[in-house]
Amino acid sequence: IVTLADGEGAADAAPESEPSIWNQEYTPLPATLMPPFSPASSWSGRLNPAGTVFESGFRAFYFDRTDPSFTPIERHVDSVALSYSYDDLHGIHSERLGAYWVGRVKFEKDTLQRINLSLSWATTRLFIDGKLVYEGSESESIGYRFSAGFHLIEVDYINEWHTTDFAVTLTEPFEAR
Repeated sequence: IVTLADGEGAADAAPESEPSIWNQEYTPLPATLMPPFSPASSWSGRLNPAGTVFESGFRAFYFDRTDPSFTPIERHVDSVALSYSYDDLHGIHSERLGAYWVGRVKFEKDTLQRINLSLSWATTRLFIDGKLVYEGSESESIGYRFSAGFHLIEVDYINEWHTTDFAVTLTEPFEAR
């Protein structure tokens, strides 16, 4: 579960109500350029046009996929995961949620990992180093060999239900018995 610090709720001297999330100004967070791969997700061009990632963790972009005028909410998160109901994520109704994560992972040596995608009533795409590794609507566990060095991870996510439960994790592969 990703806990998001959104900085909302600051006191306003004026007696006006708090502005709607739809009208908040989008301010990109500082990040570093991401060598050596270019993003492959078609969402990257709109959400992350500079093609940047953080030194650690992921850049996460959350948006209302049914409203093209919605300004994406950007956060720095430790993992690719969400769990919430109805409109508990910045006022975005769960059944209209679109999300995009981009980040890097580093391995000191060639490493076999199990990529676990846990999703329900949703569709996702997973890209590694610019290549589509998974596209579908079912939970999946995929074996993947990473070479030594940095690797770009991108995840596109479309939720289709009133609750959102989603995670992508990397673990050591299961040992054969």
